[in-house]
Amino acid sequence: MSISSAITSAKELLELSKIRNGERNLLTGTYYHDLAKLYNMAKNYEEAEFNFKKALKIWEDTRGKDSIGVVTILEEMIFLYENMGKQKEKQILLNRLNKIKSR
Repeated sequence: MSISSAITSAKELLELSKIRNGERNLLTGTYYHDLAKLYNMAKNYEEAEFNFKKALKIWEDTRGKDSIGVVTILEEMIFLYENMGKQKEKQILLNRLNKIKSR
C-alpha cells in the first residue's frame, strides 16, 4: 500500500470516527495521530502538524496533559519541528516534555 492510499484510508477512518464517536473522542484522536504520522512520512509537514495538534488536544482533554499518549505525540512533534526548521516550537515542546519526564 502506498502512503497516498494509506492517507486516503486514514482520512476515511477519521471521518467515520468523527461521525460515530464525536470530534473529542479518544479514538478520533488516535485517528488524527495516525493521519499525522502518515503525512509526516509523506513529508507533508503542514498537514502533519495540523493533525498532530488535533490529536494532542484530544489526548490532553481525555487522558490528561501528562499521559503517555501526550508524551508520544510531543516526541513526534519535536522531530516534525526539527524537519520543518521550527526551532522555537521544537524547544517549547522539548521543555514541556522534559518537565513531564522529570515528574
